[in-house]
Amino acid sequence: MAALTGPVRKSQAEDTKRRLQEIAGYPSEVFPSEDGRYYRVIIIGYTDRKSAQAVCVKLKQKAGFYDAWVRELPK
Repeated sequence: MAALTGPVRKSQAEDTKRRLQEIAGYPSEVFPSEDGRYYRVIIIGYTDRKSAQAVCVKLKQKAGFYDAWVRELPK
């Protein structure tokens, strides 16, 4: 997961999504905040925290993803 702010946040989020797929092989989606101040990039498809954390550990070993984290999404 990433949260991006600043004037080019949307393009940064789309680039992060693309890199997650191309470099790491993980499907993800881009979600803007309600107020548009930031964009989140979220790896999708995990139904429990344990499997998401296992993927996060692997992802942190890939170049450019060392600061990834797991967060439970609202239902």
